[in-house]
Amino acid sequence: MINSEDIIKATTKSMERLRLPTPARPRIDAAEYTFPEDPEALSITELGSQMLHFNALLGHTQWRLGQLESKLIAIAKEYQIRIQQHGLEWKAQAEVKRPSQEVLEAAVLASHTELMPLCQKKTELEAIQVQLESHVKIYERAWAALSRELARREMENRAGG
Repeated sequence: MINSEDIIKATTKSMERLRLPTPARPRIDAAEYTFPEDPEALSITELGSQMLHFNALLGHTQWRLGQLESKLIAIAKEYQIRIQQHGLEWKAQAEVKRPSQEVLEAAVLASHTELMPLCQKKTELEAIQVQLESHVKIYERAWAALSRELARREMENRAGG
């Protein structure tokens, strides 16, 4: 039987052996930020500072997303195998010849409530995954907008001087 906790521990040990540095959590002063409505109004120093900040947020969020997806893979695999195992028992007794995956899963969960915590954890991780992916896109787009402003200024400086 696959045990997701054992897989997560083994994965963590493997990553620790690689000794890859992980992005530190950037210093954050508030729960929200205001993206400048007019990046043109930022000084070069402010523009660079904003770009570095969004790059730090992006790197840290991507790292967190990778950790989460690693856990999700292990938990989802354990869940899938357990559902399929119990599903075979259910199919042998069921009147429905070809139940959908959703029907099979619901029937297994109804009779094997010990799988509910695993289902709950899988669903929670999937929900967090969506949120982290959204943040990655936000930080990428913010960095890209600031980068375009920096490139525009460089082109203006070359053309003007």
